[in-house]
Formats: sequence, C-alpha cells, structure tokens
Amino acid sequence: MKKCRKVNCRREEIFFFKHNRKMYIFAQKIETRMMLQTSISRPRPSILGSLLMAICCLSARYVMAQETGDFLFVRSQASEMEKAISASTGEYTHVALVERDPSGYVWVIEADRQKGVQRLPFQAWDKAYNGQYDVFRFTQPFDTTDMILRARGFVGQPYDEAFLPDNNKFYCSELIYECFWKDGEHLFEAQPMNWRDANGNIPEYWIDHFQKLGVPVPEGVPGTNPTDMAKSPLLQKVGD
Repeated sequence: MKKCRKVNCRREEIFFFKHNRKMYIFAQKIETRMMLQTSISRPRPSILGSLLMAICCLSARYVMAQETGDFLFVRSQASEMEKAISASTGEYTHVALVERDPSGYVWVIEADRQKGVQRLPFQAWDKAYNGQYDVFRFTQPFDTTDMILRARGFVGQPYDEAFLPDNNKFYCSELIYECFWKDGEHLFEAQPMNWRDANGNIPEYWIDHFQKLGVPVPEGVPGTNPTDMAKSPLLQKVGD
C-alpha cells in the first residue's frame, strides 16, 4: 500500500501512475487542494490493498487514453476469432476509437462482433479487455472533430462478418478506415487482405467461417487490419 503525507499546493494536483513499468503523470487544475506526496512501503495482502491497486491500474489506463482521436489496439487472443486474426495478420486483433466529450467523460467507439458499431463508456470497455491493449495517437496535432462525428453516425450499423468493403457493415479497422479522411482521401491505406498463417495456409477457422456465410475467403480483397494500421507512420504508441 502507499503511505501518504499532505503538502500544500496552490493551483494544481498531480497524480502518478505506473503502467507497463513506466511512470505517467497527470496534472489537474484545482482551486484549493492538497498535493499527495507518496512513498512506497512493503505491500501487505489485503482486500483493501487489492482494491486500491485495481483502482490505480484503471486510473492509469484512463489517463493514458484521454485524448479524442486516440486509438486502442487490443492484444487479446481470448476468442477463436482473435486467435485466427493474430495467426493471419499479427499482434493486434481489434482496434477502437477514443472520444472525450465536452464534460470530460471518456467514450469508446468500436465495431463489436456481437453488438455492431457501438459507443460505450471507457470504463466498461476497459473492464472487458482488462488492460490488454496499447494506446496510440497521431504523431502530429490533428483535428479529429469530423472523424468523431462520422464515427458516431455509424453507431447502430451491423458488424461485417464477411469483411467486405462498401456493404454498409463494418469490422473494427474498417470503421476507423471509413471515418478518417483528409482532403478527400483516406488517411489509412487499404491493402490486399491476407488470411493465411505463417505457413501459407488458411486456418480452418476462416474456412469454416466463410463457408457458413456462403462466400469465398476474401483473400486479396482490399481491406485493413489492426496490426497494419498500428504500423502507420501517422501513429505512435503512447509511452514510447
């Protein structure tokens, strides 16, 4: 647990959070508050201690994902689809978009397989993925106002199980691709899609998946995936 002592502070409150072995600092303007200066003592197992640790970890992730237009790239491989995506395309299996509204409340907009395109509170989204994601943002200042409005306009659209373009349905990276434009062009590039694993074989999961839909595996069809999107020179990982 943490031992704290209070030190007078005039205008600002500072929070320190440790995440992935790195320290993050969050400053908040205040009228009249106190700043907590902490020192670490040897932790003792307790329910309260575990609760405080969980709150601290969530707060650290909340601070990291605080800017409108941030991207959340998921590393989870819990489901069979996530394992198949990782086998064919790489580390990241899902991507979502951050929106901070005028009141400061943080939302996530994503294309979810069960619920389609949805907008939900960051805390609920974070709980579902338990921190198994990385936060990326644009390397240069970028006005994302129109992009967020476009993403919100897609809320309620179904998930694109066929992974095909221009069908009024969206898979996760396709939603991002269709929302981010500049000067009449997509910000992110579509590439011929690859459904093969490292050995050059299409996993049985994908063969069964597309057979059930009655469509061929869209090998080579233009599309996107989270791993390629995270490699875009337009983005950088927060904390690197």
